[in-house]
Amino acid sequence: MSDTHSSDIQKSQDYSLAQRRRAALEQVDRAGFNRFHVKVCFVAGVGFFTDAYDLFAINIASTMIGNVYGPSTSKSTGASLSANQDLGLKVASPVGTLIGQLLFGWLADIVGRKRMCE
Repeated sequence: MSDTHSSDIQKSQDYSLAQRRRAALEQVDRAGFNRFHVKVCFVAGVGFFTDAYDLFAINIASTMIGNVYGPSTSKSTGASLSANQDLGLKVASPVGTLIGQLLFGWLADIVGRKRMCE
């Protein structure tokens, strides 16, 4: 009997959560276009741009870092990073991006997405 009661409570909680989600989506569907929508699109676009720019620019940056900080291998090629250093630098970029997305997503859930974007 206890299992039946707890499953009924779980079903009612799932149902109320589904109702709240449906109501929120209906509000979004009825909302008119305004400045807030432009701001949300702009903030999302800037976030996507900075993540993508970081991931694509690391190839050029690793070459420049190798020229400045790498040991000089020969006069014809100049300084460069070793293969392991180059790989480590290129792997650190997406790993840092992943950690940042998870951390700031969690923080936005705690603090609130609206406060995080203001």
